[in-house]
Amino acid sequence: MTNATAVFAVTNYWEFLDMSTEITQGKNLVDAAIATNISHFIWSSLPNVSKLTDGKLTKVYHFDGKAEVEEYARSTGIPATFFHAGGFMSNFPGDQLRPDPTDDGAWVLSEPGSRDSILPIFDTKDTGVFVKAAVLNRDKVLGKTLLGATEYASFGDLLERFKKVFPQTVKTVRFVHLSDEEFKAGLVGAGFPAWVAEELLENFQQFEEYGYFFGAGLEETHALLAPEDRLTSWEEHLRQNPKVAHLK
Repeated sequence: MTNATAVFAVTNYWEFLDMSTEITQGKNLVDAAIATNISHFIWSSLPNVSKLTDGKLTKVYHFDGKAEVEEYARSTGIPATFFHAGGFMSNFPGDQLRPDPTDDGAWVLSEPGSRDSILPIFDTKDTGVFVKAAVLNRDKVLGKTLLGATEYASFGDLLERFKKVFPQTVKTVRFVHLSDEEFKAGLVGAGFPAWVAEELLENFQQFEEYGYFFGAGLEETHALLAPEDRLTSWEEHLRQNPKVAHLK
């Protein structure tokens, strides 16, 4: 970090599946930024689900670990901004949103939430747009949170817009509500530990009951983006995604 003016720091919980490891990594990054006198530390964080749900949901480790690092960074007084990425668009086509081979060929999205559950959707390629906004607006955003998302959209809305992007090949879309046990069994069957299945179930319960960003709007963050920078839409992401681009 020596001689850098600004640093964007991010850790990957899913690499080790261990919140304490991620917290250690994050705190080390904060300490290194302080030691090298960084004038703007931008930390990729997320809301603290345990605290914001008053202890109702305590297993969303991939959110809470990043939030704990954010709390540590704030406590040190380091000049910092906190970037909260929304739900990755890339998690859907070909992964969660898949063709059903057993009946009418419908494309199906199966989740433990409802069709009306709303997510802030985010194309990871746009990360630089938000980091650029933070760097260019340093004095405005010190101590603040930037919300990384193009828009809020429901699962049902994402399905219908998916169908419109590929009208010639996608004739039917369907949302399937999974029970808690069905959802967890599916993840365990795919090789995830049972406790990770519990974690992801609580994550969906968070979306349904409290919201991904706990009701925060995107307008303030969007107002900081440079005029020449445009966020990727859901439709653009679909057309560029190799897992489904062949449908057009």
